[in-house]
This record gives sequence, C-alpha cells and structure tokens, in this order.
Amino acid sequence: MTPDDRDPKVGAGAGAPEETRGPWWLALRVIDEPVPVFRDLARRPRALVPIGLIVLVSAVVAFGTPESSIRGAVQAQAARFREAAPERFDEADVRRMITEASSPRARVISLAAGTAGTMIGLVAVSLVLMFIFGSTSGVEIRFKDEFAIAVHAYVPQLIGGLLVLTLMMFADFDQFEISLGFLFDRDTSPFLHAFTNGLTLFGGWNVYLLALGNQVKTNARGVGGSLAIVGGLWLAMKLVLAGIAAMAGV
Repeated sequence: MTPDDRDPKVGAGAGAPEETRGPWWLALRVIDEPVPVFRDLARRPRALVPIGLIVLVSAVVAFGTPESSIRGAVQAQAARFREAAPERFDEADVRRMITEASSPRARVISLAAGTAGTMIGLVAVSLVLMFIFGSTSGVEIRFKDEFAIAVHAYVPQLIGGLLVLTLMMFADFDQFEISLGFLFDRDTSPFLHAFTNGLTLFGGWNVYLLALGNQVKTNARGVGGSLAIVGGLWLAMKLVLAGIAAMAGV
C-alpha cells in the first residue's frame, strides 16, 4: 500500500489499528515499511532506540575509519588552508595536523562532536517542522511527536555512514561522503561543488521519510504537500551551507 492509497483518517487518531510494535521493530523497519512505523509513532512517539543507533554508528565510524583515509582528508584540507593563508601554515603545522587527526583523542573528540551535532540538528529540524505542520495542518503536534519522526527518518543516513565506512575499509574508497560533488570541480566552481557535495541518496531518503512521517501524523491525503515543505527547506539549507563553504574555501 502506498501512502496515497491509505485511509486518510489513519494517523494520530480515528481508524488507527490497535496493535503497537516494539521500538526495535520501528527503528529497523522504517527502511522498508515506513507507513506502519509512522502510524505507530503517531499514536505513541518513541525515540530511544534510534538515538542509541545514532550513537553506536557514530562510534563505529569514528573508530573504524582507516587512518589512511583520515590522513588523506586532513592533508587535502591542510593544503587548501596553506593556499589560502600560506603565512599561517608551514610544513611542520601540516605534519602535526595529519598526525593528530588520527589519534585516539581526536577520534573521541570526533565522536562527541559528531553525535552532539547530529542531535542538535535533529532537535532544530523537529522544532521547525513542529511549528510548520502544527500551524498549517490543524493537528496538534508536540515536540516529542516530531522528534520521534525525525530520529526514525534519520536511519537511512546511518546506513549511508556504514556504507561509506565499508568502502573505505575494503575498496580503497577514501571519500567521507557519497554525493554528487564529483559533477563540479572544487577550484573552478566552489559553490556548485559545495552544493552538489551535500546532495546524497541517503539525504534524499531522509527527506522523503520526514515528509511521509508528517503526512501520516497530520492525516494528509498525499505526501506531495509535506514533501514540498520538507524538500524546500532541505534545499534552502543546502544552498546556504554551500554559500558559506564556498566563501570559506572549504
């Protein structure tokens, strides 16, 4: 059954089935059965298991990323810093950055910063979407409702992270993102490169699930309206971040 074929009354209230599923089922089956997952979350929002998965996958990526991949990425970044401000970075600084980047301390800091950044981002997304969908749909949406949708919709990003790590470890793949950034050269088209570098299959999947979760919660008949809102916000954010990255030369 597609989202558009379902009974539009199914959501937070009337018509919803009585069965509730376990939190692990919800976190794992959002990949292949998102509509039942979001119906269940509309009745009883839960977020603990996907939060645990975010922490777990972040730890696996932080400590499992090959040292060669980290060194290569830091070396490329340091080269850009030296080109932009050669008086501030000498060869010794670059060697120190490369050595420190793959240390256990740096990996712990990366884990803490990455996890905190992800959670702050999910909280911000939840607040924005709670306000938009709560004020336009006529359905009461609490923060815990929207946060439960957001963290479950983030699961595809975790799959993407594990896929990238696998490629790094076994296929000599030393990029940190699977994106469309290869379409534009960083030096000749910095803005377009930064913008397309933020566009990934897993990010698009995340956006679709966010839209679907809000469609189910607000009892909308189709996912198109929700997708226009969430997708529009996502693209606007990517454009702003691309502009900042292009101006900063990163």
